[in-house]
This record gives sequence, C-alpha cells and structure tokens, in this order.
Amino acid sequence: MIFDPSLLHEIQEPMPSAAKWEMRGCGDAVLCLHDSALITTIACSDAKQSNMKHVITIITSILILVLSAAPDANAQWMLTYGPNGIGPYVECLAVSDSNLFAGTVYYNNGHGKSGVFRSTDKGRSWIEIDSGMLLSGIISSDIYALVKSGANIYAGTGGGVFLSTNSGTSWTTASNGLPADTINGTIFYPKVSALGAIGTNLFASTYDDFFLSTNNGLSWTPSNIGFPKNTEAFGFVQCGTSLFAIPGNYDGIFFSTNNGTSWTATTLANYTNALVLSLAVSGTNLFAGTYKGGVFLSTDNGISWTAVNSGLTHTDVRSLLFVGTNLFAGTDSGGVFLSTNNGTAWTAVSAGLTDSNITCLAVCGTDLFAGTLGIGVWRRPLSEMIAPSAVEQAQPAIQSVIQNYPNPFSQLTTITFSAEEQGYAVVTVVDFLGSQVARIFSGEIGAGEHSFTWDASKMVPGIYECRIRMNGQGQNIQMALDR
Repeated sequence: MIFDPSLLHEIQEPMPSAAKWEMRGCGDAVLCLHDSALITTIACSDAKQSNMKHVITIITSILILVLSAAPDANAQWMLTYGPNGIGPYVECLAVSDSNLFAGTVYYNNGHGKSGVFRSTDKGRSWIEIDSGMLLSGIISSDIYALVKSGANIYAGTGGGVFLSTNSGTSWTTASNGLPADTINGTIFYPKVSALGAIGTNLFASTYDDFFLSTNNGLSWTPSNIGFPKNTEAFGFVQCGTSLFAIPGNYDGIFFSTNNGTSWTATTLANYTNALVLSLAVSGTNLFAGTYKGGVFLSTDNGISWTAVNSGLTHTDVRSLLFVGTNLFAGTDSGGVFLSTNNGTAWTAVSAGLTDSNITCLAVCGTDLFAGTLGIGVWRRPLSEMIAPSAVEQAQPAIQSVIQNYPNPFSQLTTITFSAEEQGYAVVTVVDFLGSQVARIFSGEIGAGEHSFTWDASKMVPGIYECRIRMNGQGQNIQMALDR
C-alpha cells in the first residue's frame, strides 16, 4: 500500500458545523468531508482489499487530528425560531413553569411584530398569545414588561396592564386606577413601561408616575411619595425588608421600608452619575447595572456602593440575573458576561451571538435565554457556562418564594412558596441569632403553590428569617415584626 500525501487537500478551519464524514472502500479507500462550501478528499492509491485495515488506521489518525482541532459547534449561543421569525425587538422575558414568554415592540424600522409570544419547547416554536388585548379593535400589543406573580402573568403594554390566569391563552385588562383618557366613550390607558411583583404587591410604572396594587391588579393607587416627580420607574426588587426602585432619567436608586408607601434616595448618586438600568439581589448583596458605568454593589441596603467591573469590557448593563450564586450581565453592544464571585471578576460568555445588544435575560429549565434588539431570542445551556452543581441549583424543588405579607407585620403574616415537584417540606422561623423559634409546617406537599400563616403574637419585635426546606434544597426570606 502506498499513501500519496499529494492527494491530501488542505483542510479548512473551523470545520463547518454541518460537515459530514463519509467513508467508501473498494479497490481504493476514499474519505470525503463535504458540505456546501468544502470538499476534502483523502485517497490511498493502489490499496488492495487486504490492506484496508492499514488504510483505515491512517484515515482514523487524520480524523482524530482534525476533529480535535475543530471547535465544539454546540458550545455557543443558538438563535431560537422566533418569536415571529427573526427580527422583533424583544423588550422582556418571563418564565412560568416550563413556559417561556417574550414581549416584543414594533419600531419604525419595520423589524418583526409586537405582541406576547409563548414557547413551550425551549424556543423551537413560538405562538402569539394576544387574545383579549384589544383597544377599539386594535391590539394593544407593544409589550414593555412581563412579570409572574403566583399563577398569574401580567403584561405592561402600550395601553395599560393586562392579566392572564391561564398562561397567556387569554388576557383581561387590569388597569383600574391608572390614569386614562376617554375618547368617544372608549377608555385608553397609558403605556406601562415596567412591572414588579414584590410579595403579593404589584408595581406598575407609567410614563410619569408609578402605582401599587395589593389585590392582583384589580385596582391601582399612586405609590410615589418621595419619588422623583414626572418620571417613570425602570424596575423593582426587594432586598431584605426594603424595596428598591429605579427612577428613569434620574441618578441613583430609591428605597422604601413601608411596602412602597414612601420612598427615599439611596447614596448611589454619590458614587456615579450613570443612569441605573437594572437591579439584582443575592442574599444581602444588591447589584445595580448602569448606563456606561458598569455594575455597582451594595452590601448594606444601599448605604454604600462599590464598582465591580474587572473584566467587564462593556459597561452599558441592561440586564442582571442570578443563577444560584452566578451573576449574568446582559450589555448593550457587548453581549453577555458572567461573574462567579459577586462581581469581583467578569468573563465574556457570548460565543455565537451575532446580536450583542442584550435587553433581557431569563432562565427556563436548564437554559439561559437572552432577548435582543433585532434578532429575537437566543438560547444557551447553562452547563456550558457554569458548574453542573450550579445548574442543579437553578432547578430547585422550591420554584419560587413570595415575600411574606404583610411585611413588616404586627402579629400575623403569610408565607407563600411554589413547589416544582411533590416532596417533604419543612417551614421554620429563626431569630437573629439563628435559634429556631417556630416550626410552621412539616410534611408532604404536592407540586404547586402553598401558603402558611405564622402567628408571632408572643414574639418580641425584630428581624426573623423564614427557612423553607424541601428535597434537600432551601430558600430563606427575612421578615420584620414591628408593633
């Protein structure tokens, strides 16, 4: 057998993801790697049938060398099939059970279609779910915000707030109390640019004010004492017993210790004049993503702040999301970054992204999803970016815990959480020293939402922690007893 190196054509890298190997053997042994752009042929001249073993050995060695040099085509972001094809501006993402929701907005450049879209198969297919979002026969489907609260999904639209109790199959208006105009007998509600679900409270921001609902959106009242006048809010989170809100077009962050009745500015404006665009919480750590200022961290409820931007090469941070102890940042023009140490260092995790303008992030199942400004929703397995143990933590038996309500409270408070699966749950309360003071529940529960009431009439005022444990996993919330 004679191997003729002159017949070994130059192999191009990186290897096309659609490449296909094919082996044929008769008088000669021929190996082809072919796709639309590449044909590589390796031939062994005068190879007799009896020498095929030697030919295969040579070919196998070449295969090992080539394949070991080729990058893993799957270790990168992948574009989902929507929503509505490729092109919409994805303003927001939300997750409920295995359902992934995307809210899109139509802008004048003609990209895509606005509306609410749902995928039940990790983005492989999307359906539009706007039924009921009508204003005088016109779908009010510019979707600026989506939020899950219990079993309900709320949408902030170009015409008020809408509520779905059946995973988006149908929607009803939930805007009573928001400012409105009546034209020819038809009520028109304003654009709602942000929504927040904090415990059983809902917050909604219009173009120049924001409002609170304590009854699942049936009615809204202003919640703006101390908040900057004539400005919208960009987002809401809870850290400990305080609520935090981002005022649009205004430096800094504001906080409330009385469930949104009144607001006070934090000191962030003393550290940066960058506009705040996003917030995230992990334990007592509060993170703020800013416009051109990067990420700031407070460990004392907003009293002091530290810039945490090492390795964050793009500092326009539109979205922040925790997956376990891993913090993801979605940036404008810079793609996605990851920090595994509370912002001390960041690394880019954007391989494969062709649209680096990230508007929002969400986790559904074991995948991270990113909404973009023009090329739809992208997906990447978490296991490609974080440790397997962290991926498991991202899928807790306890799907979500709603902050106890009321909080602060004087005697009775209700703790609500949603279980992903059936199992044995234990709900306890400890004091500030970590000593258990109450065992609220222990026993088998099914999948779904569960609520328990704690009677603290015999306890002294102070900060307590509710600990929920189920199937070896757990979550904690802080509660304030105040008389």
